Parts: sequence; structure tokens; C-alpha cells
Amino acid sequence: MDLAYFIYSGSGASSKLRQSIEAELLQTYFDTFMEVCNALNCEPLPGFSLGALKYRFYRMKVFGAALATILAPIMLLKSEDAKDLDKDTKSTDLGDMFKEVTDMVHNAGGKVFKLRMSDLATELYEIGVL
Repeated sequence: MDLAYFIYSGSGASSKLRQSIEAELLQTYFDTFMEVCNALNCEPLPGFSLGALKYRFYRMKVFGAALATILAPIMLLKSEDAKDLDKDTKSTDLGDMFKEVTDMVHNAGGKVFKLRMSDLATELYEIGVL
């Protein structure tokens, strides 16, 4: 799940770019994980293989996308458009604060967010996740 979170939430990559480097990212992740296990003299989970990692990653894509829908609005907000929620918020309710952040994004960077989420939804639909 950490890899899906990173790839879908932490990167501004387009679906085409994500798909073009996905195999390389998974291979690098797997190789590094195995090297660390060897260096620590620690056995990986039974049955852990590159194939198992790819399968688990595929299953977690929807969670990575879900996190992207929550985090992307905040990450796309330009600093000059952001409010200081400690000073400017009228409520201490987390739901109200999230709505204020969502409203800021919608007003300041909604087009970029809509394009990114449309691209992401299309990708997940085309690969059979949605």
C-alpha cells in the first residue's frame, strides 16, 4: 500500500508516465527490499516475489487513488492561495476544516485537480481496477 500511496498521491505524473515507469519502479522496489532483507539477515515473507509484489500493487491501486483524491487538492494549492487554518478557520470541526480546504482548492486550482482526477479515473478504468 505504501508504494501505491507514493505513486498515486505523491507524484504529479500523468497516467502515461506512471504506466511507462511502473515496471521499473516495482523492480527497483523489490530489488531494494531484498537487498535490505539480506543486509539485515532477515527473511522476507514466505512467497514474497516480484510477481506477488505486482499482484499486491495492482490490488492496492484503488487505495492509492483514494488517497490521491484526498491529498491532491492540498498538494495542488499554491501557497499564495492557501489560508492559515490555525488563524483563519471558523470551526474546530475536522469536517468543516476539510470543506474549507476543498473550497480553497476548487476556487484556486480546480482545473488542474479535475484533469488529474479524470486522468487517474480513466487509467484505473482502462486497467480494470474500477
